[in-house]
Amino acid sequence: MSLLVIGGGESFAPSAMRKSGAAWAGLDESWRLIPTWIADPDYPGSEVSVSGDGLVVQEGKIGATLAASVAFTGHSSLGADVTLRLRVNDSTVAVTGVAKTCPEKVTTTVTVSGTYTVATGDVITLQALGDWAFNNQNPSIAAGAAAFVRVT
Repeated sequence: MSLLVIGGGESFAPSAMRKSGAAWAGLDESWRLIPTWIADPDYPGSEVSVSGDGLVVQEGKIGATLAASVAFTGHSSLGADVTLRLRVNDSTVAVTGVAKTCPEKVTTTVTVSGTYTVATGDVITLQALGDWAFNNQNPSIAAGAAAFVRVT
């Protein structure tokens, strides 16, 4: 697994990553990691090097807000539902969102957020679940600031 490392400090500082490139979602009827993120320069510590798919918590916080948002553009001939979830340290599901319909050929933003107590060094990753029987009919994922994972 790749990690995004955000700098440390004496107290909690919000941190975030954003999607670095558009991609085919590659979803089927199981949870899939959404890869390829970069540090978000609008949040502290973002100038630190990036090496992948997880946001490393700078300092622990009781009741931190974990949030993610991804814009999906539906397949040319088929719409479907997408659900997002945030995981901590590849084992704990911190927050699971509600399925949102992504109609064919339409861009739909799917979000997830909630509170969770994080510790220094925890790694937050984002997964998506689709309801497709065939993963070749997936929506695409847009890149940029609109696609993010944050801990605040």
